[in-house]
Amino acid sequence: MRALFALVVWLASLAAGGAGVCMAADSDEIHLGPLTAPPWTASANEQVTSDHAGFDPCEQFVKLLASRGGSKVTAETYTTSPRWGKILRAKITFGGGGPMVATCWIGADGHASIVMKNDDGEP
Repeated sequence: MRALFALVVWLASLAAGGAGVCMAADSDEIHLGPLTAPPWTASANEQVTSDHAGFDPCEQFVKLLASRGGSKVTAETYTTSPRWGKILRAKITFGGGGPMVATCWIGADGHASIVMKNDDGEP
């Protein structure tokens, strides 16, 4: 089955100080305008996993993003969630700019989605 990738680039500078990005304390979701996604950092509902089986679509997409312009992946976290399925979070350092945080998840339907933002240190 071919994974469907939805790429949403959410730049903190365009978020007008966080307007449009909502996350309640201990929530397992963020809202980026009309899009709902897993939070930028693992929630209490997630389990860290060392078994990377089934994360292939997200791993390939992160590698593809990092292969552009001398970028590299500086950190990866693999978790599973009852709501979101398999979640890969990665920091990508771009040669000409600051780092970005990517959150990619693969739902029960096998479709992969990814959201990205500037790494501003905020959850």
